[in-house]
Amino acid sequence: MLSLERKIAVITGGTSGIGARTAALFVEEGARVVIAGRRRERGEQLARALGEFARFVRTDVAVEADVRAMIEQTITSSTMPGRAHNGSALPRSTSTGSTRQSQFTSAALLPR
Repeated sequence: MLSLERKIAVITGGTSGIGARTAALFVEEGARVVIAGRRRERGEQLARALGEFARFVRTDVAVEADVRAMIEQTITSSTMPGRAHNGSALPRSTSTGSTRQSQFTSAALLPR
């Protein structure tokens, strides 16, 4: 695995399942993790459980303004290089041709 020490990871869909486990693994590997998801209570609980290197930002990846706000909060909170993990999913009925920008940009790789 690549070193995640002192990297910032944005995990969408991070409040449960694969996203939550990815957040935990990334923190274990030394990353600073932004957990992005819709479930505020679960996200805040997970961030507390993971400790000082995790924080939750309430984000609905289907809402472009939410994604932009989450990215802006992440960028302004630190300037360290980043990684992204997209643990969220597009609706089944969404085809590539009809995908909105807000859906397509649900994972953002922060500048190195």
